[in-house]
Formats: sequence, structure tokens, C-alpha cells
Amino acid sequence: MTVTTLDPKTALVVIDLQAGIVAAPTVPHPAPEVLARSVALADAFPSYGLPVVLVRVTGLPDGTDAVAGRIRLTDRRTRPAGRRSDGS
Repeated sequence: MTVTTLDPKTALVVIDLQAGIVAAPTVPHPAPEVLARSVALADAFPSYGLPVVLVRVTGLPDGTDAVAGRIRLTDRRTRPAGRRSDGS
């Protein structure tokens, strides 16, 4: 089924598009194609007032091993990566 419209409560959640993950073989779509489509969607969603959530994996519970970076929010504010909850 082809999606032609988005629910007004739709959000884009981008998970595991980290260098180590996309360097592995990706099937059925090549990693550069997945990245290009993800970037296009992440750029388009805010223009429709829809949120984009970027998920980064860290190994330590307090997240201190996370790569420094920023998360783009729909209102263009930025914030540092937060701490993981004990349950994750």
C-alpha cells in the first residue's frame, strides 16, 4: 500500500543510522540510499510542523560515551544528548 498522506500526528523516528551500523551490509536497500531518503524526510518533516526524533545508541548508562552532537527539534532549538533511563 502506497502512503500518499500523513496523519497529522505523524513523527519521523530515525534509528541506528550511525557509522558502524550503515557500514555493515544493508539489504534490500544500499546504505547510501537509506541515508539519502532519511535525510530528505528529516529535512521535510519540520516544514509540515511534524517532529523528527533521532535515536543514538550509547553503551554506558549515563551516556558519557555518546558522540557529541546536537538534535534538531521541530522548533529549531538544540539540546545535548540526554541520559538513558535505568530501564533501557
